[in-house]
Amino acid sequence: MLDFLMRFGNTAWVLFKDLWYWAIVGTVLAQVVTRFIPFDKMQTTANGGNIRSVGIATVAGAGLPLCACGVIPFLVSFLRVGAPLAVIMAFTAASPLMDPADFAVTAGMLGLNWAIVKTVAALAMGAFVGLTILYQNRRGVWLNQVKVRVADSASAETVVTTTAEPSWIVASVKFLKDLWFSGKFLLLAIVLGALLNTLVPASVVTKVLGGHHWYSIPLGSLVGIATYGISDAPIIKVLLGLGMSKGAGMSFLIAGHATSIGLLTTLHTLVRRPLFVFYLVATLLVSLIFGIVFQVL
Repeated sequence: MLDFLMRFGNTAWVLFKDLWYWAIVGTVLAQVVTRFIPFDKMQTTANGGNIRSVGIATVAGAGLPLCACGVIPFLVSFLRVGAPLAVIMAFTAASPLMDPADFAVTAGMLGLNWAIVKTVAALAMGAFVGLTILYQNRRGVWLNQVKVRVADSASAETVVTTTAEPSWIVASVKFLKDLWFSGKFLLLAIVLGALLNTLVPASVVTKVLGGHHWYSIPLGSLVGIATYGISDAPIIKVLLGLGMSKGAGMSFLIAGHATSIGLLTTLHTLVRRPLFVFYLVATLLVSLIFGIVFQVL
């Protein structure tokens, strides 16, 4: 038992030393993006069922510093202004895969190439889901898929609005709150990564997710979906050290982030089962494709 605790503590400390400053850098970057993005214009500009609106929603989803729970106010606003289903789903599909803080953490822990490929995957995921729904809706495929409609008199508390320019005190408090919010999930990821390193033999990871098996990348996608969003950068770094191939790591990373518990709960509440299943299938396909491409690169 003592040996286990010592190995666990040492691994957790090594991961923490590699990660803590990237959490701060990512939070600062998220604050900057939040300050200069016109949220009110973003909500109204994306109103309309065309390729341009899907593209705006996709870029906004991948670029805004939002967690899965932070997507909910945007979805409420889109529903309130009557945004098409394609716009809603494009934003929802892209948002959990990338944001400025996640880009900084991924680049710091795994390398800039990982962060760039994951960003492209986020854009591809949003575009694929949004454009597929947009095209198929012209044939009436996805009619009546939204369970809840938000009235125009929705509470102002659920609608994203811009605020006056904050003082340095307000900005500092917001920074600390955001740092704590993202930091606690990163700490959880460090604990899980340390546990994996301590409990899982390297031979098992190499055998199951190693680069010498044709099934390692598809299995990475399936495992990522099945583990509901625990595939953060520290865990991937540990698994890579245990012998997981980079393609399997990328597929695991994409599938895991796209199926976080918060996002799946939101989707299950918002849409009906056929569209929910389509989102899971799209996640599997995108993570598989990018895992294969990343392995070849």
